[in-house]
Amino acid sequence: MVDKYFVNIAHNQTKESHHTNDETSDIFYNEDQTEATFSTIFKLEFPSSILGDETPLGVKRFEEVRFIFDKGFPYKAPIIFLRDDFPKVFPHINPTKEKVNPCIYEGSNDELLQQPNFFFELLDQIASWLDKAVTNDLIDLEQGWEPMRTDFNNGIISFPVTFIEEAIRSGRTINSIGINYSFLKNDFIQARIEALDISKFDKINHSFLIPLVLTEASSNFFPNDIFTYNDFIKFTKKISLKNVYDIIGEYAKHLKKISLLFITILIKRPVHLIGTDSDIEILNFAIEVKYDKIKRNIKANSKSYTLASIEPPSKELLTKFSGINKKNNINKNMKLIQLGCGSLGSKIITHIARTGLTDDITLIDNDLFNAHNHARHTLTGISNGLKSELLYEALLEMGLSRVNSIGEDIKECLNIIKDDSILIDATADFSIRNFLIKKEIKSEVIHVVLHNLSTYGLVLIESKNRAVRLDDLLSYFYLLCYREKKFFNIIKTDKTEYQMVGQGCGSLTTITTDAEISYFSAPMSMQIQNELENGLSEDTGKLNIGNLNSNLNLEWDKFKIKAPLILFDKSFGYEVRINSDVVEKILKNSTQYSPNETGGVLIGNISLVNKVISIVDLIDPPEDSKRTKVYFELGTTGLQEKVLDYEKKTNGLLTYIGTWHSHPMGGSASVKDLKTKTELIRDRKGFPTVCLINSKGNIIIVENGDKV
Repeated sequence: MVDKYFVNIAHNQTKESHHTNDETSDIFYNEDQTEATFSTIFKLEFPSSILGDETPLGVKRFEEVRFIFDKGFPYKAPIIFLRDDFPKVFPHINPTKEKVNPCIYEGSNDELLQQPNFFFELLDQIASWLDKAVTNDLIDLEQGWEPMRTDFNNGIISFPVTFIEEAIRSGRTINSIGINYSFLKNDFIQARIEALDISKFDKINHSFLIPLVLTEASSNFFPNDIFTYNDFIKFTKKISLKNVYDIIGEYAKHLKKISLLFITILIKRPVHLIGTDSDIEILNFAIEVKYDKIKRNIKANSKSYTLASIEPPSKELLTKFSGINKKNNINKNMKLIQLGCGSLGSKIITHIARTGLTDDITLIDNDLFNAHNHARHTLTGISNGLKSELLYEALLEMGLSRVNSIGEDIKECLNIIKDDSILIDATADFSIRNFLIKKEIKSEVIHVVLHNLSTYGLVLIESKNRAVRLDDLLSYFYLLCYREKKFFNIIKTDKTEYQMVGQGCGSLTTITTDAEISYFSAPMSMQIQNELENGLSEDTGKLNIGNLNSNLNLEWDKFKIKAPLILFDKSFGYEVRINSDVVEKILKNSTQYSPNETGGVLIGNISLVNKVISIVDLIDPPEDSKRTKVYFELGTTGLQEKVLDYEKKTNGLLTYIGTWHSHPMGGSASVKDLKTKTELIRDRKGFPTVCLINSKGNIIIVENGDKV
């Protein structure tokens, strides 16, 4: 039942309002008490220039307004109607076939009713609307332009609005477009664009669309009273769109083949349209083609149908709503390759895809989407299949046309991923991570991974041209684990929980919630997006470490790592990458003790698979070391304990790599240096060992030690 208490309040406030006269009707309830209605008369403010009781456009000095309340009142506002013959030439009238329903408020009438003054608020807005109608000032340019009202919508057309808007702004020519259409119930037309193919034209469901552009801003508002081709031509003249009849006549040979001609008019307005940030109004029409052989054009009495625009998903639409289209001087349309389409990878690439930054995306994953993936994967409501293929289909649905999927082992795709692209690795697979360090891969890598039940997350971003590589960033991360306990917690394994998936030789998956993964995937995506937009650094890699604490605050520590010094040790055939901080310390310590020689111990990480040694820290020489002008002798006091401390605090990821010493007067390795390296290799049972010399500011490798 309708709430009579509040209807009575509304009725009393209407009678008390200074906008109305004494002719407010009684309240009428329908038989089942679910609806109430009453009407009143508003006294309008007429300017002195209008002497009679009616304006030239048909607004009267005294206007009747009717309110219809249902059981949703007072949370739902009543429907408001003006007299049936109120002139519909004005903007801000809601589309209706018979009644006149004014749009009195920019927001929701329901919200307006919740204000302190209750029904008075609604009455004030009605009075303001009517007074503006008197002077024909209903369009408020600060609010935006009111699109042309259409009381009779005859169909829909899937139209790339954003693409067309960008084409107009950039001055590109918009050519005719192919149309595929069909009639639904009640002659409702459903149309979509397709490639223009003249051979397809017929009188059943294939035609074409002519775009007409009015580039000069038009400030004229006209309601849609277009029902025939003649009405349409008159309308184009009213809005100063020139020679439309002749333009259509130029298509005479094609008009004979079709039964409907589609026309879209794009009108530039002085301000943005209400509810959008675009100043281009789009009007769509389907014209019945009754061909006039004499005039070689469409007959004047041919029907005209008005169609609403429905924008299909597209890259341009995504950039519009993500704000990318407003950003200047950013990288766009780069090639991305997503490695791993699981829980984290699917979320990250979906976030990035939805910005519209690029649609050149290749998805690589040979894993199947199984039932347990519903717990955390970004995809829902899907059947089994390859994750890469299913995610590919989802991105296609977004309107990203250049997406590709590869359901193969990533390590078998070297010919694809070595090209000039950016790789996003979300596999959490050590073998793939090591594989990506291969020199043959020229594409930069962005590595993302979660640790410790998704309480820690890492984003590793290589520099341009891989000057700072993934292994440089990982080795520096290990150094942070040694230096700070909070980072060591990341590589501890005692908190991780796994669930076996499948029977027999199945696989393990980490136990964590979708919310926890999502907590990280969004900021990770934003960090990656920022790098993609602005371009990777020329010589600086980035290591970002996130921690989700017990208060559900996600905090990030961010580090920048400069390009390392890269040498090659022929003794073992290993690449040696020396962190820039280590290089600086070697040079500084050498200068400090010059003219005596000095030295120390190298700490780092060895990748046997990639034959790479990464040096990230130094241990100062023990107190029993000897420094002279002609030799340096490394002491041993406390040295073993310090090396073990590195190994303990990094789970063995950092360890003793070798030694370094200085040659203040320059020169290459001495016989003693070669002998020392041979002894170190023997002591380490043939394990790769590095000996460095700072030869007067030039760091070199002792290369000719005998391997054991």
